[in-house]
Amino acid sequence: MSIARISILALTVAAGGVAVAGEPVLHPAFRLVATDGKTVTQDSHRGDWQVVLFGYTYCPDICPTTLAGLTVALRQMGPVADLVKPLFISVDPGRDSKQHLAEYLALFEGPVTGLTGTDEQVRAAATAFGARYMVEPGTGPDDYLISHTVTLFVLDPRGRLVDRFRGDDGPVPIRRRLCALVDPGGCGAEGVGPD
Repeated sequence: MSIARISILALTVAAGGVAVAGEPVLHPAFRLVATDGKTVTQDSHRGDWQVVLFGYTYCPDICPTTLAGLTVALRQMGPVADLVKPLFISVDPGRDSKQHLAEYLALFEGPVTGLTGTDEQVRAAATAFGARYMVEPGTGPDDYLISHTVTLFVLDPRGRLVDRFRGDDGPVPIRRRLCALVDPGGCGAEGVGPD
């Protein structure tokens, strides 16, 4: 993180924003609520690969780009994608209700599960993954943006953090990274076309 970025974080916190930062842990723990009301923890999808990303529904560009890229990448992986459970953790629990989050994720027509919780639960999850987010106050209580990590965190079937990489580079890099982990034998090789 650059000195300028650290200064911005410090100023935002001083101005009433929220910043979360930390180094990821090998077995990140979290306890959140899915859009269907069920509690989801790091163990809920044990046995599957999990791809975790942090964002929010009012995000103007990064979140839709990342979610679209992830959805396309999973489609291109073919049947191997069934082994992957993508989880979108909202860093905006004040505006992202379960219903609103479900409606937003339905726009991407993919298998992404939306998760939310209290401010404390979201902060704890972000800290466990080493994700960063920062509320940038606007002109009113619901008029704000949130700067956040643009990272896909990959957990293996035992719940260990085994990879993390940028999520907004498009479907091809996402598919390549996931395939290398989930099925190095060539998942998504058929019918995808040239990279």
